[in-house]
Amino acid sequence: MAASRKLRTAASSRNAKPGRSRTARSVGDLAKLSRPRLYDALARERLFDRLDELRRHPVVWIAGPPGAGKTTLVASYLEARKHRGIWYQLDAGDSDVSTYFFYLSEAAKALAPRRSALPLLTPEYLFELSGFARRYFRELLTRLPQHGTLVLDNFQEIANDSLFHQAVLAVFSEIPVGRNLVIISRAEPSADYTRGIASGELAHLSWVELRFSLAETRAISDARHKLTDRVVRALHESSDAYLFCGVRNCWRRQRRSIAGRPVSPPVVCATGGWC
Repeated sequence: MAASRKLRTAASSRNAKPGRSRTARSVGDLAKLSRPRLYDALARERLFDRLDELRRHPVVWIAGPPGAGKTTLVASYLEARKHRGIWYQLDAGDSDVSTYFFYLSEAAKALAPRRSALPLLTPEYLFELSGFARRYFRELLTRLPQHGTLVLDNFQEIANDSLFHQAVLAVFSEIPVGRNLVIISRAEPSADYTRGIASGELAHLSWVELRFSLAETRAISDARHKLTDRVVRALHESSDAYLFCGVRNCWRRQRRSIAGRPVSPPVVCATGGWC
């Protein structure tokens, strides 16, 4: 398996000096382990304050449909608050939990290159995965600075029957004060995670809260195209309060309407920036 090859490669270079580890440097530079770049993202102070409150809980789960602005919200929040940490873009391959731990260890190297390597998930640990995960994250989280955050983006990509979930659930009680795990997903927390909600370890920012307010929609318009209030209201209602970059398209349609040309309904792009 690809994950097994990764583990063998990591094991063979475990004692290598950081300056000689080209593989570690190249893996650490992957987009998979990089915070998304922001382009003209609106600072959503209303939700920044809400995230400040939610971070009193060890785990914060942010859920919403595709293009609702989840990733942009978290990235802009961490940038505004100047919080460092690890951003991990999950994909279907991370359902193989050994792949997940391999890349997470590479991210840890980039975060604290002078610290010793984190333990590898070798086959014998799979029989006691929860214990391994607790020990692993206990060490990993000490490497995060104060207010440091581990972000798991695209959480919905992980298969429901993956051992990955067992590893994540084991971590909830190991997160120290001042650090957080943030989960970004298109799905609401599944039944496996309800215990965390009941215990207060997991806080939830739902789609209802994530939806754009009329004031935020107007702020996007004012930043670029100065649409009329009537058009802004219509666009806000027709978009179901998504975070969108369709303001520009709507602006063009407004101009065509003024010129007496046919106008199609506003197109909502539902992305975290401008098209």
